Amino acid sequence: MSSLKSSPPVVSIDRLLEMSDLVVEAASQAAVPLIVPLCLAQQKSVVVLSVGALLGKDAWLRQAAEQGSGFYVPTGAIVGLDAVKAASLGIIHSAQLSSRKPIAALRDAKFVLEKSIKLDELTQDTVILEGPAAEVCRAFPATSNVAAALRLALGSSAKLHVKILASPTLKSPVPFGSGLSNISIRRPAAEYV
Repeated sequence: MSSLKSSPPVVSIDRLLEMSDLVVEAASQAAVPLIVPLCLAQQKSVVVLSVGALLGKDAWLRQAAEQGSGFYVPTGAIVGLDAVKAASLGIIHSAQLSSRKPIAALRDAKFVLEKSIKLDELTQDTVILEGPAAEVCRAFPATSNVAAALRLALGSSAKLHVKILASPTLKSPVPFGSGLSNISIRRPAAEYV
């Protein structure tokens, strides 16, 4: 903050809500249950960057829609998320997301530490977790916004299966759409006729 021309005020969350029309959460998944209900109670629009914290919180989304509060979820690294959302107006049975992550992005993840995964011993891309988006988002809260955003865009009826692969050949995070993450969506055959 020392490089700013003027220092922004440091205020309580209650004061922040009084001063703001739009609140941007950029804290963590743990902070979202504190921030979002307060924003909704005061009918403030909110941008949630820690998207994984929204999984299973459909009531918040409904409340925001009913009271006309803006509720914004960034698309993150997903090109075409609007197309997925549009497709979800029909029937989507399931989708799968496979995401390769560099070892450095996974090294300090609680899940990796708890499971004693020896990342430095991997010689090829290895699936270290696969399952529903909510499970993956709990395991990797700092790196799972793509899975969370896709889960929300698909709607509640579709199942999203996520695979996280640790990749010893990747040296730094790379943008989605570079072939390192893939999404496949399955719709009923009758819809293609």
